[in-house]
Amino acid sequence: VAQLERALATRVRVEQAIGIISERRRVPPRESFALLRTVARADGTRVAELAARVVESAVNPLLILPEELARPPRPPRVRGRSPRHARVSE
Repeated sequence: VAQLERALATRVRVEQAIGIISERRRVPPRESFALLRTVARADGTRVAELAARVVESAVNPLLILPEELARPPRPPRVRGRSPRHARVSE
């Protein structure tokens, strides 16, 4: 029974990590799992361990994740008039 409970808890953690990666990267869940699995293999860690780190990073933004799973940098904001306020040439 304890083994089944651990397996279910691990499954939930992996699903949460997939959701977090999907939201951060704006990719479908299937692609998020493939990315999670690829990074885990490259790092030599288990998918469940990496998933736990991803979930923890949602609470603690100072936690360092592999670059492939970290939140992508935001593009710089363009300053100036918004298109809504631009003057229309007559």
